[in-house]
This record gives sequence, C-alpha cells and structure tokens, in this order.
Amino acid sequence: MFKKEFKNAFMKLLKPYGYVYCSKLNYFVKVLNSELLFFIGYWFQPSGNPGYRCFTIVCGCTSLYFTSLEKDGIEMCECRLHEFDIMNEQGDRYDLQYDFLFRIDDKEEMKNLIAESFVSLKTVALPVLGKIVDLKSYIEYKKKYDIGTIRLCERFLFDSLVLIKADNHDDFLDVYNAAVDRLKELYDKGIAGGDFEEEKSKTYRGVVERIAGSRDKVYADPELYKKALEEADRRKKANTELLRSYGIDI
Repeated sequence: MFKKEFKNAFMKLLKPYGYVYCSKLNYFVKVLNSELLFFIGYWFQPSGNPGYRCFTIVCGCTSLYFTSLEKDGIEMCECRLHEFDIMNEQGDRYDLQYDFLFRIDDKEEMKNLIAESFVSLKTVALPVLGKIVDLKSYIEYKKKYDIGTIRLCERFLFDSLVLIKADNHDDFLDVYNAAVDRLKELYDKGIAGGDFEEEKSKTYRGVVERIAGSRDKVYADPELYKKALEEADRRKKANTELLRSYGIDI
C-alpha cells in the first residue's frame, strides 16, 4: 500500500522537476546531459513501535562514469534529508521532519506524511540538486555531500574517473580545511578524543592525498591516463545501456 501511495503522490509532485518513476530501481530519476543521474526514493527503518512503520527520503546524484549504476551502486550515493541540512550548516529545522512514523492501519495519516516528506525534500535537498548542471558543479556537490566515492582515482574506484573526464585540478584543500574545522569543534566540545594532530593527518591523507594526489598520478602517467579515459567511456556506454534497459530515456 505504501509503495503505491508514495509513487502516485511523488509522480505528480516531481513531474515539474523532470523526474519519472523507474520501477526497476524503485526511484524517481532524471538524466542530465547524458552524464548525470539524479534519483529520489525512500527507506524503511525500524519504527520501534509495533503496528507502526517509519520511512525517510533518500536522494542524490551520480555520474554515468560510476562503476555500475545497478541499484546497489546507486545506493552507495544516497543521502538522507538530514544530511543535506547538516552539511548546509543550517542547524536543526524544527519545522521540518526527516523521519516519518505512521500507523500501519491509518492510510490517511500515511498519505499526509508522504506529502510532508515532499515539503522537507523540496526545502533542503532539491535546491542543492538543482545547482548541479554539469560535471564541474557535480564535483562541487560530491565534495560536500558524497566525497567518499571520488577517492583513489588511480585505481578507477567508484565515481573517481569523473575527475579525469571533467579535467579537474582542484587541490581539495577547502574540503580538508572544512573537515578540520568540524573536527576542532568536536575536540573543543569534548566530544572527540585522541590526538588532534594525528586526526588532522588522517584527514589530510583521506582527502588531499587520496583524491587530489591519486588523481594527479593519473595525469602524470600517459598510459594510465589513456586507460582511465577508456574505462570512463566504457562505463558510460555500459551504464547508458543499463539505464535504457530499465526504461529510462537517455
């Protein structure tokens, strides 16, 4: 019952934004420039109460240079709504919900919460996704919301090859500095323990060395660079064919 109500409601609400429902993935999706896939769906999570169900909205964007855009690959790129709010550093929005609990036998309550979930989506996530218009702006999005999938470009992991296709040369120090600021805040509040300088070094390795440094190894090696471009093009072709097999117009 929930899946049907969610699908019917969001089909109307997301139509002005260009999203269509893909039954194979159970996401609403949109493809931009034949290179970027936007997706919106939901998770069920433990309700903690017998007779109740709890859901939250998940969404995000990935490129067609990702390893594979089968459902488990796309799931790696999901963000929950509260993550957009946190990363926007806007604090808790007490007028918005991010988790929606309803009685299983109350269809009206379920429908009302589905509508409320769209309000939260429209407020915190759709404006962020709407700023992604090309690979350059997509990388800016990844830097803030999903940086883990662009690490270790020299190994062609996950979505890291998008850096090569976009001819990216960022030093990623802005990401590192922001992470250190958040880390310092945790130490100042007594939330984090251990050696602060050691944690800074780990952060530097995780961001600057494993993203910018790994990418630059590809640029520095002509043979590796050629292989990276070939693999990126192969993935795009394979993912395009896969999405078309799902009935997505691309």
